[in-house]
Amino acid sequence: MIHILFVPGSFGSTVNLVAQSFCKNIKSPALPLEESILPDGSAHSYYKKGHWHNKELLFQFMSGKIDQDLEISTPVYPYPDMTVEEIFSQFQGKRPNDKVVLIYVNDINYAELNILAQHYKISTGTIDLGLDIFYDAGHLTNVKQWDENYSSFNDMRRWELREFFSLFYIGWINHWIEAPSFAPNNWLKISTDEILNNSRDTFTKICNFIDEFDDSKITEFNKFSDSWPNKQAYLIEEINLVNKIVGSVVSDQEMIAWDPSWLCIWSEAMIQRKLRDSGYNLKCSGLDTFPTNSIQLYELLEKL
Repeated sequence: MIHILFVPGSFGSTVNLVAQSFCKNIKSPALPLEESILPDGSAHSYYKKGHWHNKELLFQFMSGKIDQDLEISTPVYPYPDMTVEEIFSQFQGKRPNDKVVLIYVNDINYAELNILAQHYKISTGTIDLGLDIFYDAGHLTNVKQWDENYSSFNDMRRWELREFFSLFYIGWINHWIEAPSFAPNNWLKISTDEILNNSRDTFTKICNFIDEFDDSKITEFNKFSDSWPNKQAYLIEEINLVNKIVGSVVSDQEMIAWDPSWLCIWSEAMIQRKLRDSGYNLKCSGLDTFPTNSIQLYELLEKL
């Protein structure tokens, strides 16, 4: 059996789609390839079996109770009640002969890009599960400690969400960055950097590890590999804008302006966190409307 382990948002569904479409001996997906990638750049248009997203489902699979006839499973990591190391050890201990592709984020920048992918593709995208998909990641920081009347992120005002996320998201993503250190040498470790910036070679490497690349589909494969990254460009553009805004404020560069629609709540939180790391505190209490140029933003800062 084959397993593609990934943090939600790190292109695991796309890798699954590639394997099903371009491996010689793997069953093809139900939808034609051109219909499988949605406008948000995700491969969420087809149903994936074996998509373990919590401890209970993983244990049911490992105990042989469900889905033993899968070709490919797509487990995510981590869970609120199960660490990366604990999840990986299940596969090492109980499925040592299975092939595992581990998708990981390289560093903080790629982890932040991954958060934007979660936001646009899962939280508010085609699936539209709301901000509470992030609640599991923040299980150690109870929302009720912020306000006892709150039961989820959806109860919080925008300035509170920005403050909350900016304080805690680095702790969440450190678990993603550390993941490769817990993986055995016989797993194929693939970074989101490789997938985004060297798609054709990386997809080929994955197919050959899983099974055998189907040379008869080379034309379709090249077309897909060359076009897919373009559908992720909006994520990179927003991360670049975040860094440009912070640089403009901290380094006293030329004033820049932006449309409010160019920044989601997560990008605002990243700006707030990066400014804090640079020695500036954003006076955010009641700030539900974020500034729209670097001068306005600077006027809301105080030196730490």
